[in-house]
Amino acid sequence: MLALKQGSGLTSNELAQRTGLCRYMLARRLPELEEAGLVWRGQKRECKVSRRSACTWWAVAPGANYTLAV
Repeated sequence: MLALKQGSGLTSNELAQRTGLCRYMLARRLPELEEAGLVWRGQKRECKVSRRSACTWWAVAPGANYTLAV
């Protein structure tokens, strides 16, 4: 979570490269954190590591984990 707070807007692959964690582990855990209201899945963009389209991940500020309405 700390790495995400310091670098919000990263793809799971970019986050893995920054932290040294397994990209596949992050890709499984980030959706779980999203369900818990701790992170938010942002828009897709080109990943700087893989050069493929990937969603970005953002840390949610404490107290700001309200439901987003469309």
